Amino acid sequence: MKKSFLFVLLALLVSFAKAQVAIPYLQEMQAIQTVDNENRTTHWQPIDPPGSSGMTATLVGYVEIDGVEQRSNSLEVGIFHGDICRGADYVSVYIPNQGRYLLYCSFFGLNGEEDTFRIYDHETETELDVSCSQTITYTDNAIFGLPNPYLISFVSNHFEIETTANPEEGGTVTGSGVYEREGTATLSATANYGYTFVNWTKENEVVSTNASFSFTVTLSTAGEYVANFNPIPYDITATANPSAGGSVTGDGVYDYHSTATLTATPATGYHFVNWTKGGQEVSTDATYSFTVNGAGDYVANFQLNSYEINATADPIAGGSVTGDGTYNHFQNCTLTATAGEGYTFINWTKDGEVVSTNTTYSFTVT
Repeated sequence: MKKSFLFVLLALLVSFAKAQVAIPYLQEMQAIQTVDNENRTTHWQPIDPPGSSGMTATLVGYVEIDGVEQRSNSLEVGIFHGDICRGADYVSVYIPNQGRYLLYCSFFGLNGEEDTFRIYDHETETELDVSCSQTITYTDNAIFGLPNPYLISFVSNHFEIETTANPEEGGTVTGSGVYEREGTATLSATANYGYTFVNWTKENEVVSTNASFSFTVTLSTAGEYVANFNPIPYDITATANPSAGGSVTGDGVYDYHSTATLTATPATGYHFVNWTKGGQEVSTDATYSFTVNGAGDYVANFQLNSYEINATADPIAGGSVTGDGTYNHFQNCTLTATAGEGYTFINWTKDGEVVSTNTTYSFTVT
């Protein structure tokens, strides 16, 4: 039945084109290749209108969903008067020159009635969640869509809104979901500790600088929205204690959750002790790295070196010495030698080298 109908239909279309259509379109029509419809059943079963004598109209059209032309022969379009199906067929005729699938649908109707459209996807076995506000006014034995195919435009009834945070640890976002067309979506962004909200972007374009904003959901506003956050910068200070004890590097401004590295270098005669913050020890390493989670004042503590000064008499029976002990760097040390009975003092030596011929010898400890 379908093959016979298609043959008559194509003959009718070619005859119509010869009389009223320019040659280029006629050539395209002659290049039509049909998809094998054998054993393909329609989802909707057309119902003849009461009192019909079998009068029909024919529609030649192409389908768009949300502005995108469909090129799948799994789609079926039904023509409806209210909830009554007047005709249905697959988008199953392919024109190679245009890369286009066309719908050739024969449908019943009453002269002057207005019909609209629905669409069904046989791959997913679902009627698509779209609406078609277009209507076509039925006329007995009419052909719609020649010389130019009739556009049947569907618009989604629901759209998805997706929200993400950038960076992910920067904050939390709400508002993702599926919304009705022309409904209102409200997106909210809340910065985590250490971050501030910057803006919302869609496809890298700024759409709002408010952490919470609302908009009407349409095809153009549907999609992914990104809440952008920036880390808060914090001041990290580093000082030496005492100031003459050494030098420090690494202080400055750091972003939240970045890594700061402080380095303490002791001056001559000093050694590094530890790093403290608020009087509490945080490290005993001269190079101290940590993750910044707030501002902070860090102190590198140094101490003077201390040295042992040993003084001995030679020979032991020759006399006595005083002044030896522990001295800090740069401290003054005074050694005194007292000759014993029968002995006279000669000199002070260090590592075999004479350093003084005075019984009292003073020097700066280094």
